[in-house]
Amino acid sequence: MRTLLTATVAAVLLSACGFQLRGTQSSITLTDTAVYVECPDAVSRTLCQQVREGLRTAGADLVPADESRYELDVPRVVESIRAVSISQSADTAENEITRTVTWSVRPRHGNMMTRGDVHRSQTYRYDKDSVLGDANEQADIREDLDRQLAQAVVYQAARAIQSFARQNTDAY
Repeated sequence: MRTLLTATVAAVLLSACGFQLRGTQSSITLTDTAVYVECPDAVSRTLCQQVREGLRTAGADLVPADESRYELDVPRVVESIRAVSISQSADTAENEITRTVTWSVRPRHGNMMTRGDVHRSQTYRYDKDSVLGDANEQADIREDLDRQLAQAVVYQAARAIQSFARQNTDAY
């Protein structure tokens, strides 16, 4: 009985502070919303594919620019790599890759716009004797970070689109 009470109190406290398990963001719905996505593969093929897939999953119709109601622009990803720990021999022991995506969304007709930056980072052990292994690990980390970034961009852009839609219906 005491264990059940402790678990219940812990759950209430965690939910009261806004804690959510990863991947459990409140659902977004963009059913029948025509969206044009400007996200060149040169930015990041994985990121762009994941953004488009996330919008489709939310119910958006991805359409050409001239048929869209909203335009989502993902013009760039900026990456930085820094040493976060040094070995006893003064070599890099761990690196951190940080990727930042800049995005904006706006109604096709109108002058409102929402912009945002999303950052994600990950640390990995650096092995100076395995340059090829390090490059492969970095590529895997970039893909993982791009998936996380895409999820955040879709969520934030969808919230902005929903806000635009509410403002548009309130104006009538």
